[in-house]
Amino acid sequence: MKFQHYFVESPEEGELITIKETIRGHRFLFYSTSNIFSKDHVDPGTKLLAETMVLFDEQKVLDLGCGYGVLGIVAKKVCPSCNIWLSDINELAVKYSKINAKLNKVSVNVVKSNLFENINEKFDNIITNPPFTAGKELIKKFILESYEHLNSPGLLQLVSTKKFRYVETLLKRYFDDFDLMFKQGDYLIYVGIKSGSKK
Repeated sequence: MKFQHYFVESPEEGELITIKETIRGHRFLFYSTSNIFSKDHVDPGTKLLAETMVLFDEQKVLDLGCGYGVLGIVAKKVCPSCNIWLSDINELAVKYSKINAKLNKVSVNVVKSNLFENINEKFDNIITNPPFTAGKELIKKFILESYEHLNSPGLLQLVSTKKFRYVETLLKRYFDDFDLMFKQGDYLIYVGIKSGSKK
């Protein structure tokens, strides 16, 4: 099935793929395989968010829909005092996130979860490159459920593209405030702000 990484919890595993990348001055090595999003290179949107995401010391941070763990692992490397969680519905993503955390010598929590189904925690910061190919309704759930699982104050930082400008409408609807933090080519980095003021 095309896009198994979006719809199948236990997709087929293929050959091991090695990815080398430098982000925020740190060198990273990632292992990946078939049926994980952007299996043979760090997706440009993910890399842009990794390079620009805002982190504060001792925050509790969730990499939602983590793939093989790029955002969460980078976050832990650049903010060692942060408590980092990674989650994905895809069992291969969970497996390789754990492998890559050890490979890059960071300590993170990795959870298999369909959105927040297996996560009872609240976070100060949620970072995500949502699976837009899976459809608008799923993106709506990503944004709404992220708001519900943020502390106040809290931040949702996510990647979009110019093709999916409806993200602005969803952030305006569900968050107390939002901003377009960064744009590069077709890629856009949004931040949704939970201040507790929305009624």
